[in-house]
Amino acid sequence: MDTKNICRHIAIIMDGNGRWAKKRGMPRTFGHKKGAENVVKITRAMKESGVKYLTLYAFSTENWKRPQDEVSYLCGLPKLFFNRYIRELNERNIRVCFIGELERFPQETRTVIEDAVRITAENTGLILNIAINYGSRRELVLAARAYAQDVASGKRENDLD
Repeated sequence: MDTKNICRHIAIIMDGNGRWAKKRGMPRTFGHKKGAENVVKITRAMKESGVKYLTLYAFSTENWKRPQDEVSYLCGLPKLFFNRYIRELNERNIRVCFIGELERFPQETRTVIEDAVRITAENTGLILNIAINYGSRRELVLAARAYAQDVASGKRENDLD
């Protein structure tokens, strides 16, 4: 395979799994489970293709507005996923990273996420970034606040003038 023409970074928005399941007469959570299983297939393919970074937008800030039972299921997916696949990801030299705000998730979910990051921290192959509780509007607000705080504290000059 000619790897010189391979993208270094691929990003995928994991969207439509619930609709996919509903179309097939299944509960939305079935679609979310199938989507999580596809993460491993996608990750394997990207690693074999020579991609260095794979970012999956898996849970946006807007997902909190879904029905509580669906949100609870989504919060439990990291545990189901990593209990099944962390060994394989680690053996394949894949490093797991997370972006987004984890504070809103249940402690059990945060612990599973922190363990996955810790277990794979030394891996040097594909970097699997998983964006959870992540939204562009929220990121802009946080960036603006951080910038304003830096200007107010003197760490940075106001270069917006």
